[in-house]
Amino acid sequence: MNVSVLRLLMLAAILLTTPSVRAEITVTLAKVEVEDGDTLIVELDGRTERVQLMGIDAPEDKGNAKLQRDLERTGLEAEALLLIGKAATEHLQALVDRGGPFALTYDPTRRDRYGRLLAEVSGAGAGSLNIAMLEDGYAVVLLLDDAQAAADDPRRGLQREAVATRRGLWGDHRETALAWRGKKLSR
Repeated sequence: MNVSVLRLLMLAAILLTTPSVRAEITVTLAKVEVEDGDTLIVELDGRTERVQLMGIDAPEDKGNAKLQRDLERTGLEAEALLLIGKAATEHLQALVDRGGPFALTYDPTRRDRYGRLLAEVSGAGAGSLNIAMLEDGYAVVLLLDDAQAAADDPRRGLQREAVATRRGLWGDHRETALAWRGKKLSR
């Protein structure tokens, strides 16, 4: 099966298992900034919004509360975690640089614990950014609620394949990435 067909099938499966998807908004590349490996900054309805790439988690690239929790959970040094966070951020930036316009599919009433809008984000030049981060080995599956955990989430297979074939963080920074992934994240 060709890669673009597989990506479309994966995106369709994710959207079908995502509750309450109500609206699709397209923003241009000029209005999209990368904050970190799983967060974008976009302009929606005249407001600046932080957008979490729904269903994935990437390591932190700067000191914050989540980095502190990751340090405590993993026992790793900050420099090691920040190094893989920077690699994830740089990879997302490379995907964004491939071009837009970008389509954001989201429920305007759902936000994560950090106030970010949860969205599936696709770009004309990069396809689904959420899926690409998993396929390329720079993020892990993040299950946000019990409904997602109960669903047969096809993203888990993408993550397993990236780990097994040592793509992205799983090759360049394997030991740190495996420790960061930890037991709390989907395998």
